[in-house]
Amino acid sequence: MGRIVALAATALLAVPLAAAPAGATLAGDNVVINEVSPGDKFVELYNPTDQAIDLSGMYVTYYSTKGKPMCGDSGALSGSIAAKGYYLVHTAKSTVEGLPTPDALTNCSSQTGKNGGFALTRGAAPEFTGAVNPALSSIVDYVGVGTHANYEGKAASNKGLAQGKSLTRTNGKDTDNNSDDFSVADSTPMNSGAAPAPGTTPTPGTDPTTGTDPAPVPAEVLTIAQIQGNGSESPKVDATVTTEGFVTAVYASGGFNGAYIQSAGSGGKVKEAGEASDGLFVYGSDFAKGVKIGDYVRATGVIEEFYGLTEFKPSKFEVLTPPADAKAPVVIEMEKLPASEEAREAMEGMLVKITGPMTVTNNYQGGRNQIGLNTGEIGVAMSGEPLRQPSDVFNPTRDGAVKLEAMDKENAEKLLVLDDGMSTTFSKDAASKATPISWLTPTNEVRVGAAVTQTKPAVLDYRFNHWRLQAVSPLSGPEGYKEENSYVSFSSTRPASAPEVGGDISLTSFNVLNYFTTTAADINCKSVYTDRDGKPTTANKCGSVRGAADQENFERQQVKIVTAINKLNSDVVALEEIENTVKNGKDRDYSVSNLVDALNKAAGETKWGYVKSPSKVPSLESQDVIRLAYIYQVKNVKPVGESEILDNQEAFSNAREPLAQKWQAIDANGKDNGKSFVVVVNHFKSKGSGTPAPDKWQGNATADRVKQATALAAWTKAKWSDEPVFIVGDLNSYSAEDPILKLEESGYMRVANHLAKVTGKDKYLKEYTYQYGGFVGSLDQALGNEKALAMVNDAAVYSINAAEANLREYSRYNSNATQLWDASEFRSSDHDPVKIGITVMEKEEPSAPVAVTPMAPTFADGKVSIPSMEGVMYSVAGKDVTGVVEVAPGTSVRVEARAAEGFVLTEGATTAWSFAAESAAPDKAPLKDGKSVQNAPKKVMKSGAGKLAYTGTRVPALASFAMLLVLAGGVVTTRLRKEVE
Repeated sequence: MGRIVALAATALLAVPLAAAPAGATLAGDNVVINEVSPGDKFVELYNPTDQAIDLSGMYVTYYSTKGKPMCGDSGALSGSIAAKGYYLVHTAKSTVEGLPTPDALTNCSSQTGKNGGFALTRGAAPEFTGAVNPALSSIVDYVGVGTHANYEGKAASNKGLAQGKSLTRTNGKDTDNNSDDFSVADSTPMNSGAAPAPGTTPTPGTDPTTGTDPAPVPAEVLTIAQIQGNGSESPKVDATVTTEGFVTAVYASGGFNGAYIQSAGSGGKVKEAGEASDGLFVYGSDFAKGVKIGDYVRATGVIEEFYGLTEFKPSKFEVLTPPADAKAPVVIEMEKLPASEEAREAMEGMLVKITGPMTVTNNYQGGRNQIGLNTGEIGVAMSGEPLRQPSDVFNPTRDGAVKLEAMDKENAEKLLVLDDGMSTTFSKDAASKATPISWLTPTNEVRVGAAVTQTKPAVLDYRFNHWRLQAVSPLSGPEGYKEENSYVSFSSTRPASAPEVGGDISLTSFNVLNYFTTTAADINCKSVYTDRDGKPTTANKCGSVRGAADQENFERQQVKIVTAINKLNSDVVALEEIENTVKNGKDRDYSVSNLVDALNKAAGETKWGYVKSPSKVPSLESQDVIRLAYIYQVKNVKPVGESEILDNQEAFSNAREPLAQKWQAIDANGKDNGKSFVVVVNHFKSKGSGTPAPDKWQGNATADRVKQATALAAWTKAKWSDEPVFIVGDLNSYSAEDPILKLEESGYMRVANHLAKVTGKDKYLKEYTYQYGGFVGSLDQALGNEKALAMVNDAAVYSINAAEANLREYSRYNSNATQLWDASEFRSSDHDPVKIGITVMEKEEPSAPVAVTPMAPTFADGKVSIPSMEGVMYSVAGKDVTGVVEVAPGTSVRVEARAAEGFVLTEGATTAWSFAAESAAPDKAPLKDGKSVQNAPKKVMKSGAGKLAYTGTRVPALASFAMLLVLAGGVVTTRLRKEVE
């Protein structure tokens, strides 16, 4: 026998599409309090509209008889309430026995009295006394009972209120008069699992979760494929059906409130467009709590389509012993998802595994309506690279919109979301912030560009307009992040050190993320962002301050920037987004000076200096609160003359004025060393405001940035036309956008394009400095005129920021139970620094090699005499020789010649010679004592200048020795003797 569970019809699972008005109105266009029971301790909400309504940010609060709110912030609601749907709040500290499963607990007070008040508010409940003011927008709806101090119109009568009784609204109507709208009746609490048709009222005394089944169970058991159908929607929508399958994923916590089932024996092969899926999402918290992965279930309920996902809402189910021939589903393995929606639909809800390359392309914090870690999502590209911003590659005018459209389409087809099996928004409230975030840990980097490997099966899921791999169990919860539930692994891609770019001098552009020594606390600004404990972290709307909220947070920011710059180790560093302290009543260079002091302290020496502001600066009112600046290594370079600012308010009225400085490399004695060069640092107008571009790719204020590029090019040409000029900085323009093309028209070229051209390597074109919306590209640019590019040795991006999750920034300190901030260089900013190596010393051209003709060695008396001549080296058996080489009788030797370094042999010259010595007859001596003496010792002649025939070896002072060389099948014996003084 299986276990049988009767369920209420379940509700929708997601955030609504429409925003609700501030409060309930007579028009019935917002959520209302529909039923309250002080005795049974519940509040029932009702949505009279035709659209689901988001409850995020709303609270249910109980007010004491005297009108004081009692729940604080413990009555927070979450999720949404379906059109014509209900939402049940238990007002006790825990679930009330005998009531339907609550959608929320107020954790407030179990002492709700029949002279109290019940409020639905947007944000924390306000204190007030008397009639509800309709203009008090924080109150969405209010019910005062009996002698309660607060009310709408007039308090509702509490006559007859007791256990099992409640105040019930008639058909969700709201006339703003509690006395007219509510009457005492039997309690009929409904949760999100029950949504009667508009205009109906449940029969008093009937509990929809324990009464009779809402619909008869049909005799026929349909397969999941029959329910799914072969189209984008189920052919069984609104029908009551029965089906069976194995449970493949369970979400009893985390907000999904459901489970996946899949037909027995299904899967194993990739489906094609037009086929039907064998997987189905079953929505209902009771179902999720009543099954486990691997169970075989039969369920009866209604089919619905929820924003593209087919859902099954069971009224009852039972866990059965699988039929004897029922085999567990088989995982579908594929290199990547098929491109067509129809082919993906055919596998919706089924177990899959991607075997091909996947790469992280989006790890931003994000929110519910965008992919982001804040909701436990990671965007990946089904390829070996992250997705690229189309305008980082193509220009709509130069290349045609068709190329960008094609890239948009390709990006969309490649995108896949890794989901954590939860609907938790980790920054929503105190409870969610206390839940360790999915995926990210101090040691699990999850960087953009990291390779992703699927290690376990996941469900192919469709939610919030994206196809997803869904974990089969929630990855996190109050007890912690469950890494063992993860179905993917990520490669580590953090650089161990800054890139080496060679050359004599290195140059960098670095946006330092609003480095402000003046904090919000210093100017007494209360508009700040806070951590999960309510402590300030960063300035919000503080006018002249954009950085840290207080000194403690500033130090967290500064240590990361200091670590990054010292490790970067560039000789000249051009800075963007550093505080213009003159706007806060201090010396203009105060912040940059402070940064240099911190850098030197960390370096343990006076390594850094800064370029002082020029004597001529724009008017104070035209300057921005952030500015451009230079720091440099004092032992390697020096600024030449004053820096200069382009004070062109027609072009730069909404951006930072460019700052130029001429530089000279110096030697160890501080003397000029090599050619000088000019650097101009910029921070063009951002894409966040201004006139939209004529196309959809380049963002707002494109025309402003083009005007700024035009003015910049004209200025540099007029001032430094005969000198090497580098234009660097945050141009807020991707690499193929109009402002970059305007600079190219004016004689400047991107350093990356130049290096790709001269080296033939496209690696320079694949680097990026920024990520936005799940796409990567470069907003931080480095360009040079012809003379500047001739100095370039190499260039690279120091990948420490853009690839990192922004949750690691100082500004997100203590934003989640998992502490991700550290003092390292990683995520010290949102932009990556660009590092360029340049050669300032004149390059010496190598002289042409000298042609030489080798002289031939000579041979006499068994000895080969090696010539001594400049530019020619002689060798025997691969070893260099000089002087004399002896050839033993009956053997031969081959001498070879080659050109020395800096020389070349003349064409056709003889380069090898062979010499052979005749065999000698045995020596015979006169008889002595009747015997002949053979092989009497011979006088040994000295060789050459007393050197060995092998270069570099000297003879011992005592006597001669023999060295045997195996040459052409014979043995050459070389006898040598120390030179006779």
